[in-house]
Amino acid sequence: MQTDPIPCGAQPFSDVSITQWYAPVVCSAKEKGLVGGYPDGTFHPSQNVTLVEAAKVVVQALVPSSEIEEARTQLYDNKENWYDVFLAVLSKRKSLPHTVFVQSQPLTRGEIAQMLYLLLDSPETEKSMTFEEFSDRLYLDLGGGYKRYAEGIWYDIGGWIDGEDPVTFEVLGQGTARDKYRTYMGRTGLIGGEPKTSICSLLWCWDANQVYAQGDTIPGADPKTFKVIDKIYGKDAKHVYSARKEILNHLVVGADPKTFEIVDHRYQRDAEDAFFEGTLIFGAHGPSFHMLGDTGIDQNHVYNDNTILEGADPKTFAFTRSFYAKDARYVYYRNPDTFYYERITNSDVTSFELFPDYEFIDENSVSYSSPEDAFATGAKTVSLISTFGFARDQARVYYHGKEVLEADPASFQLLPCKLYRDDNHVWYQAVDADSHVFLKMIVGVDMKTFTVDPQTCKVRDAKKEYPYGKFSY
Repeated sequence: MQTDPIPCGAQPFSDVSITQWYAPVVCSAKEKGLVGGYPDGTFHPSQNVTLVEAAKVVVQALVPSSEIEEARTQLYDNKENWYDVFLAVLSKRKSLPHTVFVQSQPLTRGEIAQMLYLLLDSPETEKSMTFEEFSDRLYLDLGGGYKRYAEGIWYDIGGWIDGEDPVTFEVLGQGTARDKYRTYMGRTGLIGGEPKTSICSLLWCWDANQVYAQGDTIPGADPKTFKVIDKIYGKDAKHVYSARKEILNHLVVGADPKTFEIVDHRYQRDAEDAFFEGTLIFGAHGPSFHMLGDTGIDQNHVYNDNTILEGADPKTFAFTRSFYAKDARYVYYRNPDTFYYERITNSDVTSFELFPDYEFIDENSVSYSSPEDAFATGAKTVSLISTFGFARDQARVYYHGKEVLEADPASFQLLPCKLYRDDNHVWYQAVDADSHVFLKMIVGVDMKTFTVDPQTCKVRDAKKEYPYGKFSY
């Protein structure tokens, strides 16, 4: 067997000159099939050797080809990586160091020496990893949304991380990590980050030089005095910052870091002002600003998000039920699309009242406060009717904040099968083009003979049966 290097007749790889001191060794290794280089024709002679690269060279140089082929036939069907056979041979020879965790881990001189020692001498007293143990190490849930696979580091929201160092990669918190090269928020490496001094919490990271919010560098933020207030807000000695990307430069304009505090997940305040999601609410009074349910209120105004609810009296404003509210002057209903309270035009606050939470209706459409009361009077069947969204005052009936046209509040009642009536009309529930439910009148009903069967929901009077089915939704 020839042991001396083969002189290079030609350049073996594009980045290995025949004048380099190691060129004959590389030429010999390539000639013998021990190394093959990279697909682009390079060899990367100054790059550290990884575990799998060293495994290929060592096994092909020192292990008989028949043993390599035998190991290849014994691999599991799902082992298709080019390096699996070499790791399997080292495993069988008990020559895999326990200090290696990923296939791309650069080996120290000591680890390579240990590999050669174990491979050549096979001492029974030395510890070695099995191929299965190493394969198990290639997947590891690192926490914080990060997982290590054979191919690299995966982040649950976004995918593979580019250019990470799997050996030094460590998780700092939920969605934050670092390696020896950079700090990561999600799968994005922070520009200019200093990983050795990185501290991360929630959506924030800071190091010796910068403060970051969701991966963005915050201009002018002082990392020496920076503190996290909560998931969304942080501050330094001079300013308050928001992690929301829609806030310009993440700066909460006008906020005083000494007195800034969180009111709830949408509202904040300081000694002078109030803020909605990090934006100043013009005219709001910070010291008196507080929450009434999920609505902002101060000594002067009631707010829909950062907008003043015009005319609302903060001293008497109160919620009722079914998305209604009222103060000393007006009645309001919360729009289901915008979640803003809107004034109900022409409502009478003095006589305004909500229907009971529910009613019990017998087969004759007589209502009761409980089923016991209904059966005590001889009722045969009782239906539970929801009254959610219904209200009235002395002049009108309202359904989800909208007036039921021509309805008489004194005689209006709920029927089974989502039907409604007063002394003069019958209504059913309909749905408009925007998927909003409203009450629509059934025209021409004879109110003296009108009936509804609570079992079949058939609607009829002395003249005809009405096709109620087409009215249902």
